[in-house]
Formats: sequence, C-alpha cells, structure tokens
Amino acid sequence: VSRLLILGGANINYRTEVLNNAPILCVQSHLGYTEMVALLLEFGANVDASSESGLTPLGYAAAAGFLSIVVLLCKKRAK
Repeated sequence: VSRLLILGGANINYRTEVLNNAPILCVQSHLGYTEMVALLLEFGANVDASSESGLTPLGYAAAAGFLSIVVLLCKKRAK
C-alpha cells in the first residue's frame, strides 16, 4: 500500500506533527520500520532531513538502537 501511495504522488519528505515536526523518514527510523525506511530511500527521500530539534533519521535510528536502519542510512551516506 505504501508503495502505491508513493507511486500515486505521496510526499516522501512529508513533515509530521510528531518528533518536533520530523520528516516521515525520521519517524520511521525512530520506530524501527526497516522496510518502510528502505522504501522511502528507494524513492529518494532526503536522507539528511532533520526535525526542528536537529536530529536526522540516522540520529533517531542510532538513539533507538536500530542497527539495520543505521546501516541502510549509512549506505546512502547519511550524516
């Protein structure tokens, strides 16, 4: 369903009202949804977009201990 929404034009860099106005990639990284993170990256989500508090997807994934997501983000040269 997520892939179809993206193919239909959903904003892959959408900013949510959670985690200090974080982009959806930050939220998915924080929650540990590896497949969703991979999908967003596949479609070109901004790997370094940060929340208003300055945390990036890499920071959220690392803080939550999601090593598989940290690896995915590092492969995309996340900072």
